[in-house]
Amino acid sequence: MVYYTKAMLIVGFPLLAYMYLGQNHLRDELRYLKCLFKRTPIIELTEEYFIDYKNNIRFKWLDIKDVVFYSSVRTGNYIYIKLKDATTYHKQRNKLYDIWNRKIFGDVEEYRIPLAEIIGNNEEIFETIKKYHRAAVYKDTYVSFEERFNTSRE
Repeated sequence: MVYYTKAMLIVGFPLLAYMYLGQNHLRDELRYLKCLFKRTPIIELTEEYFIDYKNNIRFKWLDIKDVVFYSSVRTGNYIYIKLKDATTYHKQRNKLYDIWNRKIFGDVEEYRIPLAEIIGNNEEIFETIKKYHRAAVYKDTYVSFEERFNTSRE
């Protein structure tokens, strides 16, 4: 028979929990390294979607409320994607770690992209993401100058 001491339970359970929680971050880092070695982009912008291959997340542009650039000397440069509905993020991240995180810290309404992992000019990356977002949001509501002011003289 094997008897577990209290010390083993006190040390062992948090160690096992840390190993499981760390595995989620390890999986993200392995996806990042895969993108680096294959020379594939970490993020992809299409007409309908914002795709993050590192975290395996995809957002429709219409589900994004705003895109904000954040720059700090201490923490670096980030792009925050503010979501209209937090469930769009949680539907894609339904691992046990993410469920625990949601219960403890609440719903995620902002998605953060560290720009240190992306090669390129940070401001240009932000402006490109912002242009794609604006184009998708205003695609249905865009009216050309001629249609708006009816400049034809018939």
